[in-house]
Amino acid sequence: MAGLRPARSVTAAFDPGEKMRPAICVFLIALTAAPVPAAPGLAAEVSTPTAARGTASGILGTLRLTESLAALHNESSDPVSPINYIRVVLDDRAIKPWQAGAYPSLATLRDDAIKGKDPVVMLEVDVENTEEVFLSAFIYGPDQKIYTIDNTLELETLSIDNGRISGSFEGDHGTISFDAPINRFPITSKQSGSKARASEPFKIFASFLHALADGDRDKAAALVSPLAMPALRRLVEPGEDMGGAAAALDLIKPLVSEVYYHGDRAVIVHRDPKNELEVVEEIAFSLVRSGGRWLLDDR
Repeated sequence: MAGLRPARSVTAAFDPGEKMRPAICVFLIALTAAPVPAAPGLAAEVSTPTAARGTASGILGTLRLTESLAALHNESSDPVSPINYIRVVLDDRAIKPWQAGAYPSLATLRDDAIKGKDPVVMLEVDVENTEEVFLSAFIYGPDQKIYTIDNTLELETLSIDNGRISGSFEGDHGTISFDAPINRFPITSKQSGSKARASEPFKIFASFLHALADGDRDKAAALVSPLAMPALRRLVEPGEDMGGAAAALDLIKPLVSEVYYHGDRAVIVHRDPKNELEVVEEIAFSLVRSGGRWLLDDR
C-alpha cells in the first residue's frame, strides 16, 4: 500500500540472478494524465504527458540520476492509498508519464528492479505533512548486486508550486536534487464485486492467468501489450514456476474484486472482505485498451 511508513532504515542486497517468488509478475497500472481539482498546497496547473519530462542530478549507489517525474495520489486517483501524497520517480533515463502515477507495491518495484535489472528510486511526499519523506530505492552497488534502501528522510529543500515539485536531499555521494512536473490521473469510473468480475478487463486478466496456469505461452502473449512483453518473457522463461498463476486464481476466489478505470487504462485490485482497507498487492494488474480490446500492460 502506498504512503509514508514509520521511520526505519533497511538496506539489503539481492543477487540479480536470485530466484524470486513464484512467477506471478505484477503488472503496474499505466494511466492517462488528465486535469483534476488542485489538492491542498498544489497549483491548479496540470502537466500533460508531452510536457512531463523532469530533471534530476546526483548519484545513489552507482545509479547516476538524470530524469524525474511526479504524480499526485489522492482519493480521486488512487484507491489504494489512504493519504494525499506526491510520488516522485528518479531514474537514469527518460520516464513514461504514467510511471509515477502507478500505485504499485514495494515488492513489485523490487521484482521489477531485480528480475528486469532495472534500478529505480522513488520518493513519496505527504502533501499534508512534508516533514518526513519516504524513500524507496533499488540500486546497484559496486558489486553489481541490487541493494534495497527503505527509509524516511528530511529533504534539504522542497517546493510545490505551479504544477511542479522540486527538492533535494543528501545521498551517499553528495546532494541529490530533482525538479519534476506533477501529473494527475483521475479515476473515471469504477466497478466492484460481481460487476467487476463480469467486466472485460477482468475477463482478460482471468484468461491470462488461466493461460499461464495451463502453460499456454502463446495464448498468454496474445493478451499482453507490446510494452509488457519484456515482463512476460521474464515470467515464462524456461524453468520458471508456472504454478504461481494457479495459486493466484485460488487466492482471488474469496476476495472482493474492483476495477478502476482511468480513461483507456484500468487497474484490477482485490480486497480482503474482512478488512476493506487491505489490498492484496501481489495480484494488482493493469490493462490498456488498444485496438478495441483490453490487454495486460506493464509499468
